[in-house]
Amino acid sequence: PPDPKRFRHYYQGDLESAMREESRRFFAHLLDNNLDVARFLDADFTFLNQRLAQHYGISGVVGQQVRKVSFGPDVPRGGLLTMGSILKVTADGFDTSPIRRGAWVSKNIAGNTLSPPPEEVKAIEPEHGKEAAALREQIEEHKTNPACYACHKSIDPYGFALENFDATGQWRTQYRIKRPHRGTFTY
Repeated sequence: PPDPKRFRHYYQGDLESAMREESRRFFAHLLDNNLDVARFLDADFTFLNQRLAQHYGISGVVGQQVRKVSFGPDVPRGGLLTMGSILKVTADGFDTSPIRRGAWVSKNIAGNTLSPPPEEVKAIEPEHGKEAAALREQIEEHKTNPACYACHKSIDPYGFALENFDATGQWRTQYRIKRPHRGTFTY
């Protein structure tokens, strides 16, 4: 679950329940109406109540009843991959990783089997400070190793496509500022 200190807004109202209901209703709607399987990945509608619509930044939804809501091309949502329930599962509760999300989509949606990373390859950790390289630059450098490129060519496009969503599934235009955390975790 999302860290309650970093994502206080997530715990206001019954957001998690609404996220689960969105996914259930969406899936049932596609099956009940015999819609094209492509709609799982690209749809111009979802199922929202007021709390979830506010979380997603979609206006005009009032009340606790979950209902079908259509949206235009200006809304960065559509299909299972942009639902909070999926985006939350593909994060670690503190932050997102295009590698983690990309690997999850590649394995669970695209059906690609991935080999574990070679033992001698170090995990990519975000750099901090004035001279820090952007995560995308770090991954590009990492992919110069042919053993790493073999997997990253199939996971990075999925992961970077979802990188504008935070650990709760909310749209973001920039990352939060990382501050040291005095608990058990690094941040």
